[in-house]
Amino acid sequence: VSFFSFLQNGFWVGPLGGGSASESDPTGFLHDSRHRLSSDVGMFVALTKLGQPDAEQWNSRLDLLERSRQAVDGVCRHNYRLGAPFTVGRKVQPEVTVYPERTPLLHQHNLLHCSVTGFYPGDIKIKWFLNGQEERAGVMSTGPIRNGDWTFQTVVMLEMTPELGHVYTCLVDHSSLLSPVSVEWRAQSEYSWRKMLSGIAAFLLGLIFLLVGIVIQLRAQKGYVRTQMSGNEVSRAVLLPQSC
Repeated sequence: VSFFSFLQNGFWVGPLGGGSASESDPTGFLHDSRHRLSSDVGMFVALTKLGQPDAEQWNSRLDLLERSRQAVDGVCRHNYRLGAPFTVGRKVQPEVTVYPERTPLLHQHNLLHCSVTGFYPGDIKIKWFLNGQEERAGVMSTGPIRNGDWTFQTVVMLEMTPELGHVYTCLVDHSSLLSPVSVEWRAQSEYSWRKMLSGIAAFLLGLIFLLVGIVIQLRAQKGYVRTQMSGNEVSRAVLLPQSC
């Protein structure tokens, strides 16, 4: 029993059975097989020395060779056209976020993170720049990590000692993008950071007071309606005619 599969640079047919992926082989999967039919040459090729006699024998059988070639055209290429838009043709744009590991202070060592998430395929280029000049020293990367939903994520970190006026840029280049995406992070004085954090805290505090006020008002209106309803019921009870 045989099955057909397609690789990055051709189709092949092999015996039905288990297999495993080999990262060292750029063409794709290498199954537990001794031979395969390569669509590149249109003949059986041996994968091991033990497969060489079988490959030579099958290549001498022109009827088998022709049926296998027809199967490549009728099955493999057909399945490839159906599956390609969802596999090799699938592209998802990345989301890029830049943030420091700790509260940034001028003249103090820190780590700047460039988080890139939700992209496909996994090949991606990420570079760090300081004031327009590429930074190569102090760059660390997690490498592409599979999310389990056909997307990847990665974090590229840059060791830095921020100075006032420094502009750090994370540049991301991916096949899903029309042009590379860049996200900047600017070094600011401690006063600027404290001012920004104070503004955020004031905004959150004001939002909390606003929500509390809305809840109190809604409860007061609900109590007022209930009081009105109770008063109306009392009025109707008083106005009811007394039976003789």
